[in-house]
Amino acid sequence: MFRFLKFFQPAVLAMFYNQPEKYSMQTDEFEGRVRIREGYVDPTDDSPDSAYLNVSFGFRSCKNGEWAIAAYEPDLARSSPEERRLWSGFEIADDQAFNDDDPRFRKWISRYIMGSWEVEDGPIAALDRVVEQINAVAQCAVGCPLFVVTDLRRLCFPSAQNTHRYEDAHADLYRLVVDGLNKEAIGRIANRFGIVIKAGDKRTIDALEMLFPSGSIRATVRAPLDRISEQRRRASHKERAPAQRFPAFEEFEKDVRTLIGSIELARDDLARRLDANIERCEKRASAMRCLPVFDETRPTQPNYAISAAQNLLGKHVVSVRTGEVIATPDGPEQMEAIVLEFGDGSMMSIEAATNISQIVRDGSSTDQRDLHVTFYVNYVPPMLPFSATIKTTDDTSGREPA
Repeated sequence: MFRFLKFFQPAVLAMFYNQPEKYSMQTDEFEGRVRIREGYVDPTDDSPDSAYLNVSFGFRSCKNGEWAIAAYEPDLARSSPEERRLWSGFEIADDQAFNDDDPRFRKWISRYIMGSWEVEDGPIAALDRVVEQINAVAQCAVGCPLFVVTDLRRLCFPSAQNTHRYEDAHADLYRLVVDGLNKEAIGRIANRFGIVIKAGDKRTIDALEMLFPSGSIRATVRAPLDRISEQRRRASHKERAPAQRFPAFEEFEKDVRTLIGSIELARDDLARRLDANIERCEKRASAMRCLPVFDETRPTQPNYAISAAQNLLGKHVVSVRTGEVIATPDGPEQMEAIVLEFGDGSMMSIEAATNISQIVRDGSSTDQRDLHVTFYVNYVPPMLPFSATIKTTDDTSGREPA
């Protein structure tokens, strides 16, 4: 199975770490990927020499205590010639340099070579997951996430086995996790619990700690954050001590897993006290992210067809029909629609409408910005008794008479 792999010294990754404007790097406990960032290369350039790199790799322990990069050879073969040359000077040809007992390497082989998805994700993926969960609870309960970070997967494990790279990895973790704590969310949660916190007057970690009345929970939540802060302080110290040989990769994994445990404890405690089901919060928060963001400078005008949707207010839906609309000679071949029926007998249909036929007919544009999408909302008012008095006979608003 190793015929699909090539092994390289870990220093090969330094070239990619040092050019973040060109390369995107992701690493976790047993896996990694390096690729050229979208937008760095002209997407219309399909020449053979056009820069291309998208390589999946794992980590393999060496007998000398270091670790090597195990790159997937077919990915390297598809890379552009210039990118392949960057790797050539770091290749390890000695097959006897590696340890036979290597659980981390076996994980990568099991998932990416043997195709087994029973292998659990690494700690950075797990951290990203638990932060999404606690953010969902906070978003649904108080209207904003506890962490403002959007993508923890861009975190990377230490790039070498020494104290400096260990401290640097914690500095990146600090920027996303500690600096990423949302004081506004902490203040809102505190208000829900009746806890007085002047978040602006406190360090964010101190303010977070006050959300938990239990001393044991406070200690568990705070301890890994303090460790991250201490390692970050060492990384940013003006004259830090010289680098020492250190199992940075293994120790960083332990620290991240401890952090995951503390956030899981905070998640469960907050969810219980806020009376929020975690799984439902995840689904709700995910769906909320798909809601449209309205342009407040272009409000709906009364004469717009979509304004008829205001008739939904106060209605009780008793029936929902969805399906494909029967095609007409002057309409699209396929179009979906929704028909809602309400308890008072009124109905409403919602159909999409575009100017695509005009664009096709005129052949004047291929710019997607010229495509306009609107909704045709048709409101069918309820029946009225014979004796009812309609105030106006020329009311075209589609609203029910008072």
